[in-house]
Amino acid sequence: MFQMPFGKLSGIARLWAPEEKKLDTASATAPLARIYDTPLRSDVIEIPLTDFLGGAKGSELEYKVRMKQGATLVFEWEAIGAAKKDDIHFDFHGHTTPGPNASMTVATYEQAFGISQKGALTAP
Repeated sequence: MFQMPFGKLSGIARLWAPEEKKLDTASATAPLARIYDTPLRSDVIEIPLTDFLGGAKGSELEYKVRMKQGATLVFEWEAIGAAKKDDIHFDFHGHTTPGPNASMTVATYEQAFGISQKGALTAP
């Protein structure tokens, strides 16, 4: 004799499940999911800055991250101690590392004032 559980017969077992929607992954311009062989990494970096009157050496900084094509960087930064939102000007950009006889390509993503930002960047 074949027995089927009441929850499956009545449909109650599926009540908790959200509605499933199919995505057309073939038409996506970028991968919708990425799997990496390398372990995830998290760094906390503290960089002391002076005010503008302290001179360019202490009030300007360019922090670089080297990435392979297709790699994704998830980031968050915050300027602790800034009195106003317009105390910090940031320039979020990326550039290629050209080989011999090649020119550098620069992509500017955002230039603005603010005291924090978070997001993700996938290297083109």
